[in-house]
Amino acid sequence: MQQYINQFILSNIPIHEKAFGFIKEKSIYDNARIHINQECILNIDLDNFFGTINSKQVYSVFLKMGYADNLCVDFTKICTAALDDKSLLPILPQGAPTSPTLSNIRALQLDKRLDTYAKKNDLVYSRYADDITFSGLRENLPKISFLKKVIEGEGFRLNNSKIRLYTEKSNKRIVTGLLVDTSVRIPKKFKKEIFRHLHFCRKYSPIEHIDYLNRKRGNRKDYFYEWLKGKISFVKMIEPEIGRKMFEEFNQIDWGIK
Repeated sequence: MQQYINQFILSNIPIHEKAFGFIKEKSIYDNARIHINQECILNIDLDNFFGTINSKQVYSVFLKMGYADNLCVDFTKICTAALDDKSLLPILPQGAPTSPTLSNIRALQLDKRLDTYAKKNDLVYSRYADDITFSGLRENLPKISFLKKVIEGEGFRLNNSKIRLYTEKSNKRIVTGLLVDTSVRIPKKFKKEIFRHLHFCRKYSPIEHIDYLNRKRGNRKDYFYEWLKGKISFVKMIEPEIGRKMFEEFNQIDWGIK
């Protein structure tokens, strides 16, 4: 039922052009790419993104589409869930097919306000789920107090522990985990870790390497094959040549899969 609502109802509601998360044909790469070659990057997070969107707000989404009251109530019940018996109002649950789209719809006005500010101040704005980024000249970047006021005014919360400012003097400038200077790249540490795993899997065996990770480092990898393949696929999406090289090594390993 959630999948049906998401595909045939929610997909018809416009999403802001600067929203990049949970949207078909948009990716983390697209979100980072628009911030290339900027002097400074300001990154902030929204606290408990899904959890701040409650049933009243979801109900209003369907009501504005013109559905009858009783149907809006039914749709809302399908798309929200109470965390426990003490919850005041049901919220968007993690993992539900409708939650990502509803979160983007709910954040539309926030995106409009922050993007309008960015354009007026010659900045670039984007949002990937709960991750908000501004880039441009340092003197044009918004004050945290201003952002907090706007965010709270739209019913969200600023995560004060995840405010990051990257400048030209910084060793790196990062947007949603990706380096952005003259191009979009994956941090060296991330790629180095993958090559290290590939090296030890080839030198010894996947079983021995996984056993080492589980016993010596307390770093369980119960689905190591899928985990490593997923990481390499991510690298290939951002840096195709390096990703292909990783897959060449990956495919030379005897995984014991027929």
